[in-house]
Amino acid sequence: PLRNTALHGLVTDAPFAVSRAENTQEAVSLELTHEYDGHLAGYPFPFVLRVTYTLTCESRFWLYVQAQNIGTEAMPMGFGWHPYFKTGSLADQIRLTLPSQRFFELDEMLVPTGKTELLQGFAPEAAVQGGTLLGAAHFDHGFVIETNEAQARTLLRDDSSNLALLIEQDVAAGIR
Repeated sequence: PLRNTALHGLVTDAPFAVSRAENTQEAVSLELTHEYDGHLAGYPFPFVLRVTYTLTCESRFWLYVQAQNIGTEAMPMGFGWHPYFKTGSLADQIRLTLPSQRFFELDEMLVPTGKTELLQGFAPEAAVQGGTLLGAAHFDHGFVIETNEAQARTLLRDDSSNLALLIEQDVAAGIR
């Protein structure tokens, strides 16, 4: 349904310019830049977005995203992505370990209310058992990062195919 918000897809079809490309023996890297002027009513905050993709010779993939507020007002912003990785197994066989016990409550427009709710079944103690089976879980939320470490780690694991995806993200002061 039409929500007149910028919750999903603000830059999905936006033009990005190549601002840097690098190819070394250790890695190949591409930086793309998009400047948004704040013209949409659902998100009137101008910013510059830089996205850097790096693939290393050790088969590691890095995604670095930087959003710079170029306006005069505080800019509400969240970053999420919807990766799709096929392992050959059903979701019922995939285990998820999250660095979170809480998620941001959403209103009827799917905009965060500022309140948080307890995430059922995905508590850190589930990591001890190897994560929580995904099953029919539905995610369309922002999660509160709860770690004292420099990096938060999310793990998807498929024991039947012996595949795992580890997503590590830097945790900056003041970022939840």
